[in-house]
Amino acid sequence: YVFYSTILRPAKIYRMLSDGTNRNIIVPNELGTPYHLTCDYSAKRLYWTDGALSRIQHSDYNGRNIQSLRGRLISHPFGIAIYGSRLYFTDATLESVFESSKTYSGYASPIRSNIPSITTVKVYAESSQPMNITHPCRRNNGECSDFCFPRQEQGVLTRVCGCRYGRKLNSLNNQECIDNSQAEPSQTSCDGRFQCRNSRCIPLSYKCDGDDDCHDNSDEQNCPAGTPTCGTNQFQCRTSGVCINKQLVCDGYPHCHDRSDESNCSQTCPENRFRCATGKCIPKSWICDNENDCGDSSDEQNCQERTCDPLTQFACPHTPGKCIPNGWKCDGQNDCGDNADELDCPPISCGAGQFLCSRDRRCINATRRCDGIADCQSMEDERNCAGSTPSFCRADQFRCGSTCIPNAWRCDGHRDCADGSDEPPSCGARNCTSNEFRCVSTGDCIPKGWMCDHEDDCDDGSDENAELCRKNYLDFYFFLNENFNFSSMRIENTPFSCAENQMVCPGTTIHQCVNVTQVCDGKLDCPGGGDESPLCNNDQCSIDNGGCSHTCHRSPFGALCLCQPGFRVRNTTNYKKCEDINECTEDPNTCHQYCLNTNGSFVCSCADGFVLQTDGRSYETGIRLLTVRQATMEWFSPTLKTYGQINLGSNMRYIVAFDIDNRTNTYFWCDLVTNIIYSRTERANNYTKLITSGNSFIADMAFDWIGRNLYWTDYMLEHVEVSTFDGRYRRILFHENLTNPWSIAVDPRAGLRY
Repeated sequence: YVFYSTILRPAKIYRMLSDGTNRNIIVPNELGTPYHLTCDYSAKRLYWTDGALSRIQHSDYNGRNIQSLRGRLISHPFGIAIYGSRLYFTDATLESVFESSKTYSGYASPIRSNIPSITTVKVYAESSQPMNITHPCRRNNGECSDFCFPRQEQGVLTRVCGCRYGRKLNSLNNQECIDNSQAEPSQTSCDGRFQCRNSRCIPLSYKCDGDDDCHDNSDEQNCPAGTPTCGTNQFQCRTSGVCINKQLVCDGYPHCHDRSDESNCSQTCPENRFRCATGKCIPKSWICDNENDCGDSSDEQNCQERTCDPLTQFACPHTPGKCIPNGWKCDGQNDCGDNADELDCPPISCGAGQFLCSRDRRCINATRRCDGIADCQSMEDERNCAGSTPSFCRADQFRCGSTCIPNAWRCDGHRDCADGSDEPPSCGARNCTSNEFRCVSTGDCIPKGWMCDHEDDCDDGSDENAELCRKNYLDFYFFLNENFNFSSMRIENTPFSCAENQMVCPGTTIHQCVNVTQVCDGKLDCPGGGDESPLCNNDQCSIDNGGCSHTCHRSPFGALCLCQPGFRVRNTTNYKKCEDINECTEDPNTCHQYCLNTNGSFVCSCADGFVLQTDGRSYETGIRLLTVRQATMEWFSPTLKTYGQINLGSNMRYIVAFDIDNRTNTYFWCDLVTNIIYSRTERANNYTKLITSGNSFIADMAFDWIGRNLYWTDYMLEHVEVSTFDGRYRRILFHENLTNPWSIAVDPRAGLRY
């Protein structure tokens, strides 16, 4: 199997076969942010970390029998790995790697701490990846020319062959791949970006930066001599020119392909570090700690026998020099390695309000009994729990089965609890708006723009139903052939509109625009091919300009009349003539003070004491007060005498973070429900999605108008992030000593953030 997770709400965990088929949701509810997954091959269980809900969970491969681990040192778990009976995980908040038993919620021991920005942890051991000599893909790639995918069929491990992009299996043997002429052509234009040899598109700034961003190294070929230039804290690999951190030089592990970072390792280590025989530098505190940190054991040579402090430490009797804290003696964990610390233990008794974990020899708070989470190694605290009702959630949380979810997740249209208790009938059915589509199985509302886009956004395929995607186009096509009538094609009746020289795709409810040059060009650019029809062959524009007063263009419903800027087609029964747009009466934002309409344009002017700016529309002291209410931005003049509003998006529900770039009149915001960061200019019809994933609860944002950077806080993930104004180069700015950050403000003139 292949398992993967999505962290955008509602988060889910999926399982599919290795060839991508038979995809199913195995964990649909009670998930916050399932960052990392790992498999316990011996027990056939799936483990995952949940940073938002501060826990680690595991289930069988079908997503059943879910158990939760809640240790005393689990704050924001991120990476996870299993080896034998031990579980290893990283914690982004505590900046540490922890070890614990994989089966219960005991004490998680930190094995390495003070590691900033730590994310992933992996275990590298041959025994963790056993090789079956009878595996069907082991010999000669399973006789497959491209891919060999193992799969279970009726309890027997077999294989199926697969092909890379642009090829298909030969039906004669289902092993050999041949060219597929019907495959979708690869992308040929990267629109101002660099096109890799493999047709992948990357930003131009990635070219010749020392990193293989194309994955075929074509972005690092034919580069000018001397590029890239590495920073003062970096080392440049000799052959590739890749820049790596200087701390990785001579650490015993090659990070350059040519191993140049591990050659000539004769430099001395800093005063607070020890130089291994290999040249690797390690902290002096790692010397003689009974761990081979150098890799050649040079840090464990010539060590005097270590003496344990009898007041604070216990000496493992059969491992000379190994000391453990006294608190680890008789705690139910084999810390000495030979169980010597768990022998000759006195009986233990718990006080009032406590429960005894007999095998662990420790007491837990009685409120943790029958709370759905096993705190005892033997899971005895979760036995005989019939009729119990745990109550362990904070005032700002809602009890959801065995966990707590934010109150904001109640009655939001998403079933976060497996039993649906966060979406009871008292919430009332949420009605999808006219610009949304209701998923058949889940009832979720998604933007109509996500329909028929070849992505299963509903997770049940209902938004990609082939019949649904064809229906509107077929109805429209037969309507044209049977009874063509312009009056039924009143595109202006819909609130959605396209930019100049564009046309809305007809015959469908999807809000998608195509350039006029793409209409009737013989290619199906709209969903269902609504931009093409037999009427395209009748050039009605050749006779009297199609009756159009300005520009005529062929379209699937005959002559399409287009108007010059400042004009539009009359919204009456006459769709041929263009009339002037009175910008002064239609848009109060046209001019800041006085507006005079002209034929095809307008003229702005100012009252005495004000000077018109170079844009010909605004005056020098153009101050506005902005407020955001749900999905609507309202603006007021300083005297509150002038007022206007802009709807930021019909599918927005609750905007919580907002800021503006005054130079370009660009708005930035985040919707609480989608946790997506959007932007749009004041005059644009549509918004742009800048940051679509990796967010949990964006509380506030601030725009740096000098550096052109966007900052935001994530309340749940407890960090501050930054990206450029267009969403590129995203990174976590800082996350240390932060607890649920909310507001943020910047003063780029002084380089300050608050």
